[in-house]
Amino acid sequence: MNSIRLRDIERRSWRAYQQDGLTDVQFGGLMLAAAVVAILDRLGTPPWSRIATLTVLAFLEVGVILWMRWRYVAPRLGAVKFAPWRVRRTRAMRILLAACVLATASLVALTSLSKGLGIALPGDLGAWLIISAVILVPVAGLAMFLDYPRLLVHGGLFVIVEFLHIVIKLPSRLPFGGAFAYGVAASISLAVGIGVYIRFLRTVPRPLLGQGANALEDSHDAR
Repeated sequence: MNSIRLRDIERRSWRAYQQDGLTDVQFGGLMLAAAVVAILDRLGTPPWSRIATLTVLAFLEVGVILWMRWRYVAPRLGAVKFAPWRVRRTRAMRILLAACVLATASLVALTSLSKGLGIALPGDLGAWLIISAVILVPVAGLAMFLDYPRLLVHGGLFVIVEFLHIVIKLPSRLPFGGAFAYGVAASISLAVGIGVYIRFLRTVPRPLLGQGANALEDSHDAR
């Protein structure tokens, strides 16, 4: 019974560490970077320039998210030692997250640059199904590892945008259509993530320095 209670407490602590909204923001930022690449594509910039822009924006976003977690999230939650099995899953999750970001960025670049590079995809519907599988499988793994089912929403947004891009061919039907689709999806993910992050900052205050020492002095005075 005690082991079950401890596992439940550990799981709640883990969820508290993950539910800061910054992972949602990270997905939104990646889609926003894809919107920027779509704009550059419409403006006729060279393929290498678009790939370089997407790479720089993706790494910049990861750096900003890591800094925000270190600066604003970690001080509020403190240090928690998780179970060994959780640590192993966290390591696997980090590898999966890196693979997810790399695969998603590569697919965005591939669909955007396929015509210019002369790459033939296996039919519109087939290409979309392959891309959907490559996106949803790692995202589903992340949702399971992180106890974070909302990640499937962001993966679904990627799949919808890719459907509009590949099957419906929105960029050729509407000027800046690809940028518009990615921008709308990014706005949804960012709105969710920023909203959760603001709520997290309000509900989990930063502990006051010296609060423990003051409480100890008050107890001595009471004696």
